Amino acid sequence: MSDVVIRPAIASDLSLILSLNDAEVRWTSPLNHQQLVYLDQQACYHRVICEEPDVPVGFLLVLPAGADYASDNYRWFSTQLTDFWYIDRIVINSNQAGKGLGVQLYQDLCQAAQHEGIVQLACEYNLHPPNRPSARFHQRFGFEEMAQQTHNGKMVSLQVLDLNSR
Repeated sequence: MSDVVIRPAIASDLSLILSLNDAEVRWTSPLNHQQLVYLDQQACYHRVICEEPDVPVGFLLVLPAGADYASDNYRWFSTQLTDFWYIDRIVINSNQAGKGLGVQLYQDLCQAAQHEGIVQLACEYNLHPPNRPSARFHQRFGFEEMAQQTHNGKMVSLQVLDLNSR
């Protein structure tokens, strides 16, 4: 595995982040520049992972409890959890799949959350249409299903990771 750098996302990364998101939009949700800027401003964790030279090949965007976010999934977690971080989206360039870049981002996220005293991470992945790679990834990482719901025509599994159990 080549050397990678995880760093905060910066303004000059936004167009590449949008391109990465667009390439995997069937698993995430559409995002335009204005929405991305807004989410970036709300984020408690927004980092990119880069291979040398400093070119992002993936990103992870996370929102804290209490954010002003109109996502049905985020709102559901807000009614169930008190002090959590919500993984809104993680995208790794499909050409980089299998290199462990998502694991490295999640490990960095867990350290950052624990440093801030956060004990729960929340996310969702598609059950229909099925996103089996995401299901396997989150199960290996220790996420557990809290519920299921339909959102934007997709059935999702609402997942939580208790960082105290890691």
